Amino acid sequence: MNDARMQMLERISEDESLVGDLEGDQATQLRQWAATTAESIAQREDLDDQAVATQINAIRTAARVTAANGGDITQAQANFAQVLQASDRTMAIRTSPLRPIQPPAPPSLWQRFVSFWRKENK
Repeated sequence: MNDARMQMLERISEDESLVGDLEGDQATQLRQWAATTAESIAQREDLDDQAVATQINAIRTAARVTAANGGDITQAQANFAQVLQASDRTMAIRTSPLRPIQPPAPPSLWQRFVSFWRKENK
């Protein structure tokens, strides 16, 4: 493993944002998953340094998403696969759920009157 790959692995272990607000065992397990997965990718000789960097960044994104959504370690690998498949990795996965679309408020009595009045005077 070359120096560039070692440096990428060191950044993963130092990145506090990987676990977000998680504490205790969940944070430890998520950090361990990220480090182990990153190490196995960094050791692959069939990948160039750019491909390794891309995959390690995807691991970081997946770990952050997993932490933001409860820290379920079984979801980390699925999130990682989803990030890798996304064409735009910056928007691959939202860390917060989407808000439901609210229907527009019904028009007020005044708005209905004005609308009716305009139709009648045309």
